[in-house]
Amino acid sequence: MEEKISFGKFIMKKRKEKNMTQKELAQKLFVTESAVSKWERGLSYPDISLITSICEALDITERELLTSSEDVTQRNMDRFAIKYQRMTKRYHGILLTCYLGALAACFITNLAVSHRLDWFFIVLAGELLAFSITSLPGLLKKHKGEGTLGVFYGSLLFLLAACNGYTHAHWFGIAALSISFGLFTIFAPPLMKMLPWPAYMANKKAVIWLGGITGFTFALTYSGNQIAQYPMSYGAQITPLLVFEFAFAWILLILLRYGRFNRWLKAAAGTALGGIWILPQQGMLDMLLYGREFRIASWDLGQWGAPEYMNGNILFIIVMCVFGAAAVFLILGIIKMIKNHRQ
Repeated sequence: MEEKISFGKFIMKKRKEKNMTQKELAQKLFVTESAVSKWERGLSYPDISLITSICEALDITERELLTSSEDVTQRNMDRFAIKYQRMTKRYHGILLTCYLGALAACFITNLAVSHRLDWFFIVLAGELLAFSITSLPGLLKKHKGEGTLGVFYGSLLFLLAACNGYTHAHWFGIAALSISFGLFTIFAPPLMKMLPWPAYMANKKAVIWLGGITGFTFALTYSGNQIAQYPMSYGAQITPLLVFEFAFAWILLILLRYGRFNRWLKAAAGTALGGIWILPQQGMLDMLLYGREFRIASWDLGQWGAPEYMNGNILFIIVMCVFGAAAVFLILGIIKMIKNHRQ
């Protein structure tokens, strides 16, 4: 009985706070005035189907209605959220005003001093870049990450182009490639997860990512070669080296991603491949970059004092450790395969 009375008093209190009569509340809820009177006198509870309508009419939460008490914590959180939204809008407004004011001042100054627009575009690009970081995330309602990254990337390219044009230089191409390479390396994997892919491309994201890395690396290498004006033989030397280095990454990717065997056997194959790849590294570098005869470093574990054997001995121990780990993974993989076959 006390709960009904408390419930009725709470309904009455909230009704009066909204300056409503029992009749007005009844009309909002499509019930009789006597039904509202019974609730407030603690004689009955409203039908459960009316809970949502009562909460909307009295501007209270369902938790407040069911407990017949003010949800102070939630109301404070709601007030703080509203206050924060207003403060954020004010902040963005002030920041946008500052951006536009500085841009207008630079526009007028550049025209007055140079009688044409040149360094103004650097300021414009810089402000767009700052805007993409400081204000844009708070203004976008959907796809904040993708939108912010896209505008940031475009603004950064615009800034590089403006600086390149102002200095009358020719480094924009390699700078744009470098920025694109870095952003692609970091952000392509999470972006590819978010984007819709056709069914036949769903399991090829890693190949696309490594393909992009490979393409950017070759493009950067040849762009740098042209800017530095190295002889053409440099390109002929560096191409086999890049192919040799990326071959390991591609073989390892295909092996680990698309190999149809258990993870221990994949680990064994990948580790053994690493040992095979380490062995000719120095010989390949000497041959391709310095024109020396290709050879694998000699080793003699009894000749640690001789300089010609020092590197070879270290390399031999590393390769043996790698092959030893591959052998352990191979044994574990075979055991796992036998267990699966028995099951």
